Formats: sequence, C-alpha cells, structure tokens
Amino acid sequence: MSLLKRMEQKNNEDDSIARRESVAKTYLKKRQTFMNRSRFRTKAEREHDEYVYGRWNEILDLWRQHQWLYAVAGFLAGILFFPLLQTISSGALSFVVDLIPEAIGIGFTVFFIDVINRRREEMQHIRDLQDVLLRRSKSTANDTAKTAIDELNHFGWLHGKNGLLKGEDLYRANLADARLSSVNLSDCILCRANLSGAWLLGANLNNANIFETVFDEKTTLPDGSKWSVDTDMSKFGAIYVKPEWIQV
Repeated sequence: MSLLKRMEQKNNEDDSIARRESVAKTYLKKRQTFMNRSRFRTKAEREHDEYVYGRWNEILDLWRQHQWLYAVAGFLAGILFFPLLQTISSGALSFVVDLIPEAIGIGFTVFFIDVINRRREEMQHIRDLQDVLLRRSKSTANDTAKTAIDELNHFGWLHGKNGLLKGEDLYRANLADARLSSVNLSDCILCRANLSGAWLLGANLNNANIFETVFDEKTTLPDGSKWSVDTDMSKFGAIYVKPEWIQV
C-alpha cells in the first residue's frame, strides 16, 4: 500500500472517530437536556397533583359543611331552568316535571343517609376516645391518670348516674391531686388507689370499695371536710372489703 493511500485511510479513520465522538457528544447533550426536562416536568406534575388534591379536599370540606345550602341552591336553579326547558320542548318539560318527585326523594334519602353515617362515625369516635381515656385514668402514672380525668371532666363524662367511672376497676390507680368533684364513683373498686390530695367534693362514693386506699390530710371529702385517720368513710357509703383476688 502506497504512502498516499495510507495517509488517506488514516484521515478517513480520524474523520470517522471525530464523527462518532461528535455524535456521542450530541447524544449525551440531548440526553442531559431530556433528563433535566424530565426532572422539571416530574416536579411540576407532582406540584400540580398536590394542588389538585388540596383543592379537591377543600371542595369536599365545603360540601360537608354546606350540603343543605347546596341542595337548596340546586333546587332553585332547577326551578329557574324550567322556563328554558319550556321554550325548548313542552314534552321535555313534562318529562322533567315527572322526574321531580323522584329526584327530590332520592336527594333527601341521600342527604339523611349521609347525616346518619356521619353521626355514626362521630359516635364511634366518641366511644373510642372514652375507652382510651378510661384506660389512662386507671394508670399508676400520676400525670397520665390526672390528665385523663381532666379530659373526661371537660367532656362531662364523669357526672350523673351514667358517669363513666361508675363501677370501674381503679385498683392501684394513681389519682393523687386529681379533681374528682361531683364524680360518680359508686360501685368502684378503689382498692390501693392513691387519692392523696384528691378533690372529692360532692363525689358519689356509694358502695365504692376503699380497701387500703391511700388518703392524706389534703384529701377533700364529699362533704368538704379534710380526711383524717379518724374519718369514717362509711358515712359516704364507701365500704372496706378485701377482694378475694388480692393475695397480699
């Protein structure tokens, strides 16, 4: 092979390598641009989805809060729409008029079913909350028990003949300094519970078992007096009986 041909072949190879490098660089540049755009588009889409989701939740909240208002507005809009239907077709108007009773019936049915379901959910939530607070009120940790009592008092769930603590097992519950004013503790098991410093003014202790319950001079009794070693708790209806399941 002549020198001229070898030089020509070398130049062709160099041109080929340069073209491949150019193509590769162009590809990499385009790919990088595409990746950047993809990342930007993905972020934008995510922000868009979050915006739509937030707006949808706002719409649902507005619907839940103002369902009746929207129903009335829809009904009025339907009434105002009748003249337009009349101008279009008397047959269509007659058809729509025939559907009105059924539409109203369906609307009221859906509305009341929704109200009933929401009420059921609210009641279940209340029962769950009551169960949690009752369990905490029996805690041997004073802060936990007192906080639960305060919350139960706040909702008014401890007073009257249906007070939630009535007949409950408060064995070893640490209710020191708890505010139990006017609370129904009848039939409770208060054995070894800590009631030192507790406020029991007006509390119902009828048939409450106070076996080894802890009181001190700061404990306020149902009649407003302070507890002392000479206090006869039976005058408040309390009993002092060792349960069979207490071994020591």
